[in-house]
Amino acid sequence: MTVTSAAPAVSTSRQRLVLFVLLGAGFLMSVDFSILDVALPEAGAGVGMAESQLHRIAAYALLSAGFASMRKGSLCESTRLPSR
Repeated sequence: MTVTSAAPAVSTSRQRLVLFVLLGAGFLMSVDFSILDVALPEAGAGVGMAESQLHRIAAYALLSAGFASMRKGSLCESTRLPSR
């Protein structure tokens, strides 16, 4: 019986670039939500929205972030890793 050791998985420069872009997008989304939490009461008051209606803006932001996360997940699934 012959034992073969698998070569270590080496990522290509394109895979590293895709990973960097996806990590950057996730970081920017978290920064965006932090800004939204701080600025939402002021922005709502500026356009005359009651505080009870501000949840609509936050819900829109959460939905768009959810769809973006699903898209990032499908991008990660579709990238092919080198075979072992």
